[in-house]
Formats: sequence, structure tokens, C-alpha cells
Amino acid sequence: MSGMNDPEPAAAAPDAAGQMSEPPSSLPAGAWVWLLLTVSFALEVLLLAAYAVIGTGLVDGVAGWLIGLLFVVLVATVWGTFLAPKRAVDLPATARVALELSLFGIAGLGLALVGHVLWGLALVVAEAAVLTLQRTTEEPAEVVRAD
Repeated sequence: MSGMNDPEPAAAAPDAAGQMSEPPSSLPAGAWVWLLLTVSFALEVLLLAAYAVIGTGLVDGVAGWLIGLLFVVLVATVWGTFLAPKRAVDLPATARVALELSLFGIAGLGLALVGHVLWGLALVVAEAAVLTLQRTTEEPAEVVRAD
């Protein structure tokens, strides 16, 4: 028998825009946002590492390390300019998502090309899952962005 102190949680329902009104878990909304932000940041670091691995996998020796470093610098510059919370250029949300997915998709293909197919697939799937969860709860990047 259910007592008065343990009410049934209300089911989350999409609003008119198709966004979920509550996070799809028992975590408080703020904790869910910060969890997604943490996982998202970890994926961003792994993205940079993936580009370094791609560079070193394409060419042997010092040249490979230099190419990997160049890839990392280029991706970090694109990320900082267009995707970071304090970005210099504010693209529409759909363009930011497309750019982010492109960077991860290219990294996934690059990892597969240098022989790390499962790592590439895992990176792309994890990023797609995080982006999907961000879009169905709140927009975490907008929550912490300081203008």
C-alpha cells in the first residue's frame, strides 16, 4: 500500500515544441544538466585525442606527431570559435549541432581509417546520445553560457 509520503512521480510529457518537460530520470534537473555537461566535456577531450591518434596513424614518426598536433589545433580552434560556451561566433543552434556532429563524424571515420573502428564508432554513438539527451531535457550549453 502506498503511503502519503511516497507519491508516484509524474510522467514526463513533451511540450508543444517536442521538448521533454522533465529529465528522463529520477535525478534532479540541475544534476542531470551537470551530468550531461561533464560527459559532453569528456567527449570533447576524447575528440581532440582522436584527432591526435588519426594524425599519428596516417604518417609514421615525427611527421605523424606534427600532423596529429596540427589536427588538434585546428579542431580546438573551430570548437573555440563556433561551439564553446564563450564562442566568438554565435551560429544558429542547428548549424552548431551540424558542425559538432561533423567534427565527431570525421573523427569516427578517421579512427576507422587508421584501424580503430570500434573506438570511432563508440565516439560517434556517445556524442549522438549526449546530443539527443541534451535536446530532450534542457540546453546545457545555454544554461552555463556567460554572455
